[in-house]
Amino acid sequence: MSLGPSPELTIAQRGELLFYDARLSHDGWMSCHSCHTDGHANGQMNDNFSDRSFGAAKRVLSLLGVKDTLPLAWNGQFESLQRQIRNSLESTMQRDDPLAREDIDALAAFVETLQLPPPLDELRGTRDKAAVERGRILFERRDCASCHPAPTYTTPDTYDVGLRDSQGVKQFNPPSLRGVSHRTPLFHDSRAAGIEDVFRVHGHPNDSRFSPSEIADLAAFLRSL
Repeated sequence: MSLGPSPELTIAQRGELLFYDARLSHDGWMSCHSCHTDGHANGQMNDNFSDRSFGAAKRVLSLLGVKDTLPLAWNGQFESLQRQIRNSLESTMQRDDPLAREDIDALAAFVETLQLPPPLDELRGTRDKAAVERGRILFERRDCASCHPAPTYTTPDTYDVGLRDSQGVKQFNPPSLRGVSHRTPLFHDSRAAGIEDVFRVHGHPNDSRFSPSEIADLAAFLRSL
């Protein structure tokens, strides 16, 4: 039974097919989806050479909303999705031959469609508006916004905020805090189990000290992004 002609795929739809296609990697080991589950992240760490080092595994970053927060990678070295995708294919996925430019563009077009989900507290109906506002004021007062300014809550630059990887690298591009309620663990090496631990256990940034009420308010604000 004929169902009629098949519609022509858009460039983003072609990119979605490629995103889930393990044939893009060496010997079909993995697809983009293997690390970036449905465009998000798998919660794991890998040593994928994207920071031009070996022996310093990093947490897999989410791709949701990433089109608005260039540059990419923990060291902010890739200024476009196309460059990051090509590097991932050739360095992380160990592809044998360069992928055609039109396929790189298709993958980038698909990634550009990936949107951030609503904040977790909003989905759960547990947002405390008063705590969120106190946290916002504290976020600005403690100068967190110098590395994570609104509206994207990141910058194109790299900073030394007292963190180092296992190879001694201390300059990192700050990940966007939008959607952070959907991402745990945190930091490049997953040392923080959750948002509260960023402040309570690790005193981020640079061994800062926060009271329990300040930590609760900061967490409420960050979970609202």
